[in-house]
Amino acid sequence: MDEPQARVLHVFNQVCNLIAADNKVLAIVTSPVGNGPFSLLIPAVTFCDHVSAGSRVEYAHGLLLIDELKIDTRPARDWNPCPPWGALHQEKACQSNNLKVIFDVLNESSTTGSLANLIIASLKSHLLFDKEILQQANAPARDLVHGLRTDNQVLCCKGAAGLAGLGGGLTPSGDDWIVGCLLATWASKPKAYAKRLSIAIANAAVPQTTSFSAAWIHSAAHGECSAAWHILFEELIDQNQCGLRQAAERIAAQGHTSGIDALSGFAAVLSDKWA
Repeated sequence: MDEPQARVLHVFNQVCNLIAADNKVLAIVTSPVGNGPFSLLIPAVTFCDHVSAGSRVEYAHGLLLIDELKIDTRPARDWNPCPPWGALHQEKACQSNNLKVIFDVLNESSTTGSLANLIIASLKSHLLFDKEILQQANAPARDLVHGLRTDNQVLCCKGAAGLAGLGGGLTPSGDDWIVGCLLATWASKPKAYAKRLSIAIANAAVPQTTSFSAAWIHSAAHGECSAAWHILFEELIDQNQCGLRQAAERIAAQGHTSGIDALSGFAAVLSDKWA
């Protein structure tokens, strides 16, 4: 029997993640989830009604077949996963008043067990497992942030290697923190600076985590992110604090703590009061 071109990695109601033989990931998503750097956005469907972990995946002539679910990819249109980084720099969007809005969202969100506890002293983690993760994450998280601020590639890679794969879930907390740090660097530093350090960080982190989480780190290292982050950056450029709060809240609500962890890494790099 021929080897399958791809297999189902995860199935949720609004998301079906596939992984190919070369470990490349494709996230098939519906509108409520929104676009992403390795996503295919399709009309509404409940994947759990049609797809399981053992579903056969085939692709030919623009048609993607996952068991009886048929997806015509030919009408798909390209979506640019890179935000307008230059506009962020030009408008000085990552200034303290905007950053305060993001910190307020982190402070108000339900963050027990998240890495937000590293940067917001008033938050408390009550589970022994959470405390162990926080203790393990503290030093490498600070190394990564300090390395990104000071252009220290060795320190960046040390921090990334210590965080990669740390925690549970589809995207471990340490990986989410890394993604947020990378996006903050693209938002606040020149392209050559951000790209050089980000690629080094990805090379240190990717071998130590899952294929799905590695895809997010790899994308962020190239300045790519999901539509939800695009909206946050648009609000930063427009200096719209009400819209910024809503965008940050939407990111914070993603996953169990994935969005909060990424938003925390983002805020940590941009804040001069941490690390």
